[in-house]
Amino acid sequence: MTMNLIFFTKGGKRKNIAIDEGVTIVGRRPDCDIRIPLLYVSRKHCRIIRQEEKTIVQDLGSANGTFLNNERIMEAVIGPGDRLGVGSVMFTVQIDGQPEDVEPPARRSTAKVAPEEFALTDSALGLSGISETMSAEEGIPSADSFPEDEPDPDDSAP
Repeated sequence: MTMNLIFFTKGGKRKNIAIDEGVTIVGRRPDCDIRIPLLYVSRKHCRIIRQEEKTIVQDLGSANGTFLNNERIMEAVIGPGDRLGVGSVMFTVQIDGQPEDVEPPARRSTAKVAPEEFALTDSALGLSGISETMSAEEGIPSADSFPEDEPDPDDSAP
């Protein structure tokens, strides 16, 4: 089974993040497997547990929540075509190439957190060795342009 999380840059370019079997931690900290340095994302926001037959997402006590198809969850099984919201970032789950056609999510969010205007890069996501590298000429801000060291009052972990 192959699994990707798909997102779209501010410029509309599709990016795929391969999720390997095992545990993948998503969060703002530099030691997360998928790093999203935005304030709406907790330091250790959620984990994706990929097993042979199923994939589970678990919220790790995040302040702004983990959403599956616009519903806040603590733990859920995810499948092809599901929309996974991590803070203000929306991913589409693709398993074994399904769904084939993935459209960018609507700009208006039904989540209880106001969406931010941002664009993610592979380096901002901490994926330099995992997915393709985006070129600088795409005009996408670097990881340095995202606030990452500001304290999160709802996050008690250092």
